Amino acid sequence: MVNKMNQFFSLRIATVLCGCVALLLLIVSCGDKEDNPFTNGINVNSVIAQYEVIGQEHNDMLALFYAQHPRGRSAADCADYFNAFFGVTNSDKIITLSRQGRSDEDVTGLVSAMVSDALISTKAAGYIQRVELVLNHPTMGVEEMQAAITEIQRQVIPLLKDNELDQFMAYAETAKASLTFWDENYDALEEFAGAENYGISARSEGHESNRSPRNIFRRIAMAAASDAAGAAAGAAFGASIAGSINGVTNATGAAVGAAIAGAASSAAGWNSRNLSVIIPASQIREALERR
Repeated sequence: MVNKMNQFFSLRIATVLCGCVALLLLIVSCGDKEDNPFTNGINVNSVIAQYEVIGQEHNDMLALFYAQHPRGRSAADCADYFNAFFGVTNSDKIITLSRQGRSDEDVTGLVSAMVSDALISTKAAGYIQRVELVLNHPTMGVEEMQAAITEIQRQVIPLLKDNELDQFMAYAETAKASLTFWDENYDALEEFAGAENYGISARSEGHESNRSPRNIFRRIAMAAASDAAGAAAGAAFGASIAGSINGVTNATGAAVGAAIAGAASSAAGWNSRNLSVIIPASQIREALERR
């Protein structure tokens, strides 16, 4: 049964990613030319537009995940659904930073943890942490955060290239898209973080009695931090295996890896109320092999 579920959801994810891979050809064609726009007279607006597809596919995948999510089922059933949808196995790399003992507003830490585990480059991480700090300010609104992240992108894009640029842009674009997704769907999706689904008591954090804008947005920012970190790690992993798959470039591998790992990390972080990174290695490889 689990194998059939894996096959079904792998096909659904492959369908979602078709648009991602097609649009990524624009990034690939630009990055492979000698007059690489990432280093020569770069138009930062153009580069940002090229990478926006990562955030779009991230949100599409999350929407599909929750649209088909079982309701009123046991925590074990919901965990099985999560693993089947994202193709998560026991051998996949998972990082979880518990909320216990952390400041209510602290959503940092995943980037440092990924560097320690060699999941992303140290150089890219230094710039990614600038975006992570933006997510750590729940007093800002969604649009303010997104504008601040875009400004950081404008400053950083000329300083990075190739895989390091992919990792940074995957983080930044996923963070911006994630903020929109969770802000728009907060009330509808809070039920999936309840004991009925994942064994997490939502009321234990008082979210029913303390639904202040600040507390709600902390939840949104925490989810975005997981999403973005997963996307950066997925970009690095996807690029690292691209050379072993016929016809797949590093740029395509990075983008597909970012979309899958970002969405998986997002759902895991939201449901567990922790900061999470998950890299579904088999799912990423299968998606690239089917392109």
